[in-house]
Amino acid sequence: MPRRPHPRRVAAALTGALVVLAASATAKDARAEEALRFRAPSACPAEAKVLVDWRAELVRRGTTEVEPAAITVEQRGDRFVGLLEIGAGATRRERTLSAVDCRDLIEGLVLVHAMGAVAAPAPAPAPAPAPAPAPASPPPVRPQEPAASEDSAAPRGRAYAAVAAGVTFGLQPSAGPTARIAAGFALGRFLPEGYVAASLPNHGTFDERPASASFVAAAVGARGCFVLVERLRAGPCLGVEGLLLRGSGDHVDTPHARTSTTFAPSASVRASFGLLGPLSLALDATGALPLERPEFTLDGRAVHRSSVLVGRGTVGTELWF
Repeated sequence: MPRRPHPRRVAAALTGALVVLAASATAKDARAEEALRFRAPSACPAEAKVLVDWRAELVRRGTTEVEPAAITVEQRGDRFVGLLEIGAGATRRERTLSAVDCRDLIEGLVLVHAMGAVAAPAPAPAPAPAPAPAPASPPPVRPQEPAASEDSAAPRGRAYAAVAAGVTFGLQPSAGPTARIAAGFALGRFLPEGYVAASLPNHGTFDERPASASFVAAAVGARGCFVLVERLRAGPCLGVEGLLLRGSGDHVDTPHARTSTTFAPSASVRASFGLLGPLSLALDATGALPLERPEFTLDGRAVHRSSVLVGRGTVGTELWF
C-alpha cells in the first residue's frame, strides 16, 4: 500500500506556498509603488486606493510592463489640476488635466497612463555627413545699389493728385477764400506739379459813394519742387503762374467789366504728412510777383489795383497712386 504523507509535512508545504505567494504580492506592491508615485491634497483619494485602481486598470487592459510615472495633484481655487509625468531623460513627457472633482481627475490620469496615451518622442535620426563642397569659382562682383531709405519721399514714378482750400491775398481787394486742385509725380526728390486755383467773388467800394465792383480771380501754374526732408516730402518750389482778375461795376452810371491777365514768377514751400495708406495731409504756401498790375476804375476813379506780392496758403489732402 502507498504511504500517506505525514500531516506535518503537508502543513509545512502549504505554509511555504503561502509565504511565497505573500512575498510575490509584496514584491508586486513594491514594484507598483516604484512604477507609480502619487502626491495629492487630503481632499483627494488616498495613495493606496489610487494604486489599487491603477493595478486593476493595468490588469483589465492586459498590460504587464509600464514606464515609471508620477502623478502630482494641486488644488487651484475650486478646481484640481493634475500633472502626469512618464519616463525620464530624453523620453520624458507630460500630460496635464484639470477637473472640479479630484476623484474624476485621478481616474483620468490613471486611464491616460494605462492606455499609454502620452507617446514617447521618436529619437531624431542622426544627420547624414555633409558632402565635401566642390571647389567653385568666386561669384561675379555686382555693383552695390544704394539702399532705399525707409523714410524716403514718394517712390520714383509715383503720381499724386491734391485738393486743397485756403485763402489768397493781394490779388483781390481783400483776402478771398480759395480752392486749389493740383497733380504731379515724383522723380526721386524732384516733384514737378501743375495746379489751378480759383477765388470766390470779392468786392471793392468807395467810402462816400454806393458804387462798387465785384472781382473774381483765378490762377494756373506750374512748378518744380525739390524735397529736402524726405520723411515729410517737404521742400522749396519755383515756378510761374498765369493770373486772371476780372472786375465788374455795380451801381455805376456806365456799367463796365474788365479782365486782366498777367504772368507772375512764384516761389513756394510745400510739405505732406502721411495719414492712412496713400492719403496724406498737404500744406502749401505760395508767393508770386505779378509782372503787370492794371488799375480798375469806376466812373473815372480808381477802385482796385493788385498788390506787388500775391500770396496763397492752402491745406488739403494728397492721394498717391
